[in-house]
Amino acid sequence: MNFFSQLKNGDLGLAKTFWLYWIGAGFLLNLISFVADPLGPIFAIVLAVINLSYNMFIMFACWNAATKYKGPKIWKWLMKTVVVLLVIAIILAVIFVGISMI
Repeated sequence: MNFFSQLKNGDLGLAKTFWLYWIGAGFLLNLISFVADPLGPIFAIVLAVINLSYNMFIMFACWNAATKYKGPKIWKWLMKTVVVLLVIAIILAVIFVGISMI
């Protein structure tokens, strides 16, 4: 099984998936977006799509890792709660950005 399949399926563990691949890699993506902001709107849109796609993928991976987690149940439910709240926030952000463009 390749790395991305393991990550997507939650086989790398909840702590590693959350801290290294969501928080760590997400920080790097946001840093790249911040530094590249002066490069123009097209580049900013491309980075935003990459960032959103990565975040959706990693939320799915964290959900699967939480499902397989064998430790204290609080971590499983906290992770799933975070994912649900962020999905709602993303949907609302897309709706309100769309409304503001009208």
